[in-house]
Amino acid sequence: HQKIGLKYFEEFEKRIPRVEMEKMEVLILGELKKIDPEYIGTICGSYRRGAASSGDIDILLTHPSYTSQTEKQPKLLHAVVDHLESVGFVTDTLSK
Repeated sequence: HQKIGLKYFEEFEKRIPRVEMEKMEVLILGELKKIDPEYIGTICGSYRRGAASSGDIDILLTHPSYTSQTEKQPKLLHAVVDHLESVGFVTDTLSK
């Protein structure tokens, strides 16, 4: 974790302009649909509150077939992260 933190320290200090967040939203939602058309992604946090910039991107991921009553599906998030890595959107992960 520390190596990644040091690697991206200067990037982590920068704010993400809203226009860039809007572009990332389009990209992420499009990629989610490629994985499974039923995924619903909602960008949350400061972006959802209308801020001019954000410190990070918060994504709420839901799927109508997976509820609290559904048997656990631990690999679902891994599939999303792996796909976002394969298209170059995610560059590093802290845990898997």
